[in-house]
Amino acid sequence: PLPYGAALKVTTSKYYIPSGRCVQAIDYKQRHEDGTVDRIPDSLTTAFRTAHGRIVRDGGGILPDSLIVPTKLPNILFYLVQDNILFDYATQYALRHATISPASEFSLTDADYADFKAFVHQADFKYDQQTEKMLRSLRELAEFEGYLSTAKNEFEALEKKLTHDLDRDLDHFQKDIRPLLASEIVKRYYYQKGAIEQNLKADTYLDAALSILRDPARYSRILNK
Repeated sequence: PLPYGAALKVTTSKYYIPSGRCVQAIDYKQRHEDGTVDRIPDSLTTAFRTAHGRIVRDGGGILPDSLIVPTKLPNILFYLVQDNILFDYATQYALRHATISPASEFSLTDADYADFKAFVHQADFKYDQQTEKMLRSLRELAEFEGYLSTAKNEFEALEKKLTHDLDRDLDHFQKDIRPLLASEIVKRYYYQKGAIEQNLKADTYLDAALSILRDPARYSRILNK
């Protein structure tokens, strides 16, 4: 038991599912001198069969049948969150709008996003561009190794192309910024439950699961392979 009604549950044994298959992927008994542990090698795992005859192995965790590549969020979004820009705009938005549509239906209009862009400029928002940092490092390395004099024109041309442009980045990455901004706004009206409803509209994992469940033939193939 922990303070404020919380509790911590520590697993002290191996984790088995009803079929008797152990899905623990890490062998904690075999520790290195520095305390680190490795995953159980495939050669030491055991094959099991499901009720449909599907072969699954123990010791490797539970692997998904449909792999979803995680979306890489842009650098600008990290700083918009870290500097509370999204939070502050959502608060301002709530002060100017008494109500909004239900959480599952709410979406930002183009006018809303234009207003958000203006807010970002007014906040004098600054953020680091990794490309500019890497280019500066490359330039310094080229100078150190004696290549800068012959590649000076190329560096200058690249620096012009990589010039920091806030408007360009806000437009280019708006498909990543809009959902997070909409979720932050919805929280002001419908709290955490509303934010979850809003986020589910753009949840690639949920979309993949529903796609399989709505396709009986594909669903059957997965369970029987």
